[in-house]
Amino acid sequence: MTLKFWLKKILKKTLIILISILFLVSIILVIFNIQNNLNKRIELQYNKINKTIDFQKKRIINNIKLISRTYSYSIDNKSVLKNMVENNKSIDKVIDYKPTFDEINEYYPDDNMDKKIKEYIKQNLKLLEEGKLKVFNFKNNIIFIAPYFYYLENIEIFEGVLIYYMSKEYLLSEIKIGLVENEYIKPYNKKSIFTLSKEFDFYSEKYYYILDYSNDVYLLIMLTIILMCLSFILYEILKIMFFKNLENEVIKPIEEFSDYIKQSGNLYEKEIFIDEFDNLRKSYNNLLIEIEEQKNEIEASYEEATAANEVLIETTKQLEFSISRFEGFIKLIGNLALSNISEKEFFNTLLKTAINLIPGVDYGSIVIRENGKWRFISSYGHDYDILKNIEIPDNIFVYVNKTQIIENILEEDKVAIQNEEIKKIFKASKPFVKSIFSPLKINDYVIGQISLDAKKDVKFDDEAIKVLETFTIISSIFIRLRRISKEEGQLHKNIILVLVKALEYYDKYTKGHSERVANIATEFAEYLGISHAEIKKVYWSGITHDIGKFFIPQTILNKPGKLNDEEYEIIKQHPIKSYELLASNPYLSEYSKIVKHHHERWDGEGYPDGLKGEKIPYISRIIMLADSFDAMITIRPYKKALSIQDAIEDIKKNSGSQFDPELAEKFIEYLRRKYL
Repeated sequence: MTLKFWLKKILKKTLIILISILFLVSIILVIFNIQNNLNKRIELQYNKINKTIDFQKKRIINNIKLISRTYSYSIDNKSVLKNMVENNKSIDKVIDYKPTFDEINEYYPDDNMDKKIKEYIKQNLKLLEEGKLKVFNFKNNIIFIAPYFYYLENIEIFEGVLIYYMSKEYLLSEIKIGLVENEYIKPYNKKSIFTLSKEFDFYSEKYYYILDYSNDVYLLIMLTIILMCLSFILYEILKIMFFKNLENEVIKPIEEFSDYIKQSGNLYEKEIFIDEFDNLRKSYNNLLIEIEEQKNEIEASYEEATAANEVLIETTKQLEFSISRFEGFIKLIGNLALSNISEKEFFNTLLKTAINLIPGVDYGSIVIRENGKWRFISSYGHDYDILKNIEIPDNIFVYVNKTQIIENILEEDKVAIQNEEIKKIFKASKPFVKSIFSPLKINDYVIGQISLDAKKDVKFDDEAIKVLETFTIISSIFIRLRRISKEEGQLHKNIILVLVKALEYYDKYTKGHSERVANIATEFAEYLGISHAEIKKVYWSGITHDIGKFFIPQTILNKPGKLNDEEYEIIKQHPIKSYELLASNPYLSEYSKIVKHHHERWDGEGYPDGLKGEKIPYISRIIMLADSFDAMITIRPYKKALSIQDAIEDIKKNSGSQFDPELAEKFIEYLRRKYL
């Protein structure tokens, strides 16, 4: 057997085996790659679906909680529900339901409410009263049940629930946005030989993500056919190349090339006739070229790294500046809730922070609009001692409705306005050439203005304007909170009067008692000649002295006969309950100790603390006399009303034991002048 024939036989077998192995490995790798990509795709979409559902649920819950916190204070609840439905495609309807009374308070667009929902609410009423939000999957809707409360001082009163009928179809459509071709979401598992599926939870209901990979199978078949054709072609090409002039065209050139590589590290310029081996030569040459290029690139990368380090230092400086801005905002926002911070102190801090954070600004001022006039409440750089005494009429003051940059406003105003107050502003102002003006607004009504001034012609970018607008928003919120706080005191007084009226319905035997005690005690306090501030305490202590009876069962309060010992011990708790209720409110806490001790006796035999003599608060002793006198002359189920004279005799009899003897004597004088 000749060498040529032997080589041909060996090479033929070798090529067939190699090409067959290559074909099989390629097919296996392709199948594995497709399977791996399908699994990754399913897992990726599954995670995306769950994250979308979580985000969707959090978004809905946060929005619902925000609405529920303010719903009790809405003037027109019907409009609130209507706006929610009409402005949100995901909401089919909203019902305001009072589970305590089993009644629907408001609804939009209809009040159709299934019994199963009512039963579900009753089963979870305790959790709802604790403020928990519940989700109920019902037919074509995902129902969110959110409790809402009315806040009386620090007391949270459960009012009802808002039932949001969220469209299941719309919520699913948000999830389906992320799907691509051949991907589906179904409430059932569509099994097929060319589909993969994965179950997920959609608001306590099973749904399936389904992937149809029939197209991938088709592509795999086509790829297999193509690989088979390519393998056959490759076999024929290699066979021709190897069998023709094998020794001269392959072995010899390769040996020469190999020897050259061993002896020299330079480029091999002589071409090899066989393309594959010539490509090897070229690859060797390219490798040498790449090594040289990489060497050059390393040197260039070092220079780039040096430049990048300088950029990083500059970026760090910018980041530190941004952090200082953020800290300034946080400090101002924290001051919003501080009732003890003065208006001037807050605005001085805000103005100084704004000037420090906006590059190029040197001076600034803040003006407020009140009662048709504008006054300065803060300035930086300008003469505030002059500015604080200036009041400018609304019709001549220049203000803006949105943030604007104005140049040389002082020069323009000198020509346009010859008002004395404006002249004072010119006198108090330091020279500047450019200003940013931004309005303070409440409900789109301009209530004030911040102006920042630059003594040089600097360029204010969009970032500077955004920072200033953030400060104006903080200022507007501060002003609104302060105005609300002023109104809050009067609101608390009105609420107390309403609670006292409610107590009269709760305790039918003391109707009008609190007001009579307050009026008697106030007249007596005026008779004693104490200060106006103390008289005010007397009146409100009289009004609220029995407010703790809300915590006493009606069966005891309205009992037609005398109380037994156990019932009397429960009644004795009402001064403590009155104290706890009033002490929890900053506007009423000053009356809490007075009310607590209005049943203490001069001899120390009273309740709840058994105080004696002068240790009993002075106003509590006044309330004690007025309370006892009203009880004496009022008809009760277990006693007749006393006459004025008999009541005076009873007070005289208990002077020094139940009542302060000195106050009792003056109270008797007051009663005789008033009634006898």
